[in-house]
Amino acid sequence: MLYSQFFIADTRYVISIDQITAIVPYVTLKVIPGLPDYAAGLLHYHGKSVPVIDLCQLFIGRPCGKKLSTRIILVTLLTQKDKRLTLGLLVERATETFSAEEGAFVDPGMHNPELPFIGPVTNDLTGIITMITPRNIFDKIDDALFTIETFTTEELPALDTEDGGTKTVDDDTPDTGNITVMDK
Repeated sequence: MLYSQFFIADTRYVISIDQITAIVPYVTLKVIPGLPDYAAGLLHYHGKSVPVIDLCQLFIGRPCGKKLSTRIILVTLLTQKDKRLTLGLLVERATETFSAEEGAFVDPGMHNPELPFIGPVTNDLTGIITMITPRNIFDKIDDALFTIETFTTEELPALDTEDGGTKTVDDDTPDTGNITVMDK
């Protein structure tokens, strides 16, 4: 199976490519005052508002750095009301993929009830890699954060990369160069 790999501090995490709608470069987000620190803001993506969760803030209590390798991983989830919600996950150093055989990830034997979305682990030559499940992130964070009818409940369009380059996600943001974009 193929995974998108990223870091939170110096710890490697992955999300299955099957769960990802798109990966887009970091852009300035619309901050909503009064929300928890991990609610990074809203992403303007093809005319739609997408809520973005800062996984560094959620996991280790500091915001993701604003670097070229910082990305927003877009995932589309089915809510309890059978509505589709696209959610952005802000992560650092999301520049590579990771491949592992089916069943390579195993239960770590230790769990943090405050972070139930941190899942099974596997090893490679450089260390341990932890799998993240976006559904569990959504289930754990405050449901009051999301007014489902406010945000997009339809499939977002894929990024247009006809020329082999990338397009930004906000009409007001200039092209950011050679950033890998993965569309489902």
